[in-house]
Amino acid sequence: MKRWQELPQEDIFLNIGHNLKELRISYNYSQKDLAKKTDLSRSTIQRIERGKSLNFDSIIRIFRVYGKLDLLQNIFVKTRNISPVEILKKLNDERR
Repeated sequence: MKRWQELPQEDIFLNIGHNLKELRISYNYSQKDLAKKTDLSRSTIQRIERGKSLNFDSIIRIFRVYGKLDLLQNIFVKTRNISPVEILKKLNDERR
């Protein structure tokens, strides 16, 4: 299997949708159950599971239901602290 970095975006969405569907099934939730718990429509859940409608708001709602928000938090772990001076320098460099 290819690494996600090598896949087209559509394939990544399909993979995420498939995995979210498997997760829903493992929790014994119907699409209607998950829609109710996330305050999303059933048709939105269907589109997500087909890899057609992925947005961050929906993903957060779904992860919250499954108690998996920590997985998203791990994506944004800081590797080091950046000083305000470094941030300003970087902004100035980008403007040039």
